[in-house]
Amino acid sequence: MTMAATLTAPSPTGGFKARKRRKAVQRRLRWAVALMVLLNLAVWAGVVAALRGVDVAGLLPPLSL
Repeated sequence: MTMAATLTAPSPTGGFKARKRRKAVQRRLRWAVALMVLLNLAVWAGVVAALRGVDVAGLLPPLSL
């Protein structure tokens, strides 16, 4: 392969746009995982509080529909 062909050949990992798109997907996935961890912690905190006898429903403000 000549030097000119090497320089014009597409890179095996993709171009700039592919890398930018992959980083955007990874960023969204990171946010989704962080949100899932926080929600999971909130649920488990509620389970532990309920097992200890805390009135979890009483801690929440009343819903007015």
